[in-house]
Amino acid sequence: MSKENLYSGKRILDNNIDDIISNLEKNLKIIENESKKIFIVNAGRMNHGKSSLFNSLLDKQYFATGDVRTTVARSDAEFRPNVFLVDTPGLDAVDCDDKVAFDAYKKANMVVFVHTPNVGELHKNEINRLNEIKRFFPNNSYFWRHFCLVLTFAEAVDVDNLALIEKKILTDIKDKCDGSGFPVFRVSNIRYGRGKAEDKAALIKNSGVDELRLFLIKKLTQWKTEANVLAKERKNKLIKDVCNELTSERDEYEKECYIKHKKIEQHKQNVIKIIDEIFAEIEEYQKYLRNNMRVVNQLEEMVRDLQQKHIQEKRNYYGSLYNEIAHLKN
Repeated sequence: MSKENLYSGKRILDNNIDDIISNLEKNLKIIENESKKIFIVNAGRMNHGKSSLFNSLLDKQYFATGDVRTTVARSDAEFRPNVFLVDTPGLDAVDCDDKVAFDAYKKANMVVFVHTPNVGELHKNEINRLNEIKRFFPNNSYFWRHFCLVLTFAEAVDVDNLALIEKKILTDIKDKCDGSGFPVFRVSNIRYGRGKAEDKAALIKNSGVDELRLFLIKKLTQWKTEANVLAKERKNKLIKDVCNELTSERDEYEKECYIKHKKIEQHKQNVIKIIDEIFAEIEEYQKYLRNNMRVVNQLEEMVRDLQQKHIQEKRNYYGSLYNEIAHLKN
């Protein structure tokens, strides 16, 4: 790993750590500030009557309602002093809606899960979302003590079918979410609205809205007492999650360093192998040259011998020729 790559990776890691710590400090402050408030947060799929239910509890049209996707952001309404009803977007409608909803669950003191039985039992995604929402609470037991199921549009299903659907829903929640012992309310916002408009006490009573409202009000004292403990638990969980995230960042950086180190080592070994092969070739060539030089030297020596022999033979020839000429002259 080059120094430039190493320093670049470390800068990225340092920046990530700074962001994580900064978000931790911000979220801890938010938890501290909101520990003085109580948040009753609704949950459920789009068009299951979440907003209408909270409007009934408030006795006014505060939250937008409709057959189309109307709730796209978290909206808070004061239910009692420092107690807020939090309306969230429908789950599984749009990804950004889920994020808004889950951010609201992180600060919930109570989750009101809304389902309309005229579509039958809980959808698979509703089960999955329940299991995800649980993670924002200190533990499984705590969550189910701060949870209630509200079956809306109760007027759309006959009593016998409603009982069967409710039984199936409770069985699914127990088997697939490990949840039990929470209250269940059957609510009709239509009956409640008509009862209020026509001043009919029987319709209001049969709507189930007052029963749910009374349940929530009775729980306020308990929730306020638990608020500091819940805030502490959420801080601890947040810190633990951040520690895990930092550990993950460290492990990822170390893994990246290890991979780069292995690549460098492999490259180094490849270079050494190439160099060894080159030196081996050079040595072979030098050996070849040495062998050839011996042959050259031998040839040169033979040439010198032949030259000497040739010179001597020339001398002998010219000497013999001179003697023959001298003899002829005499």
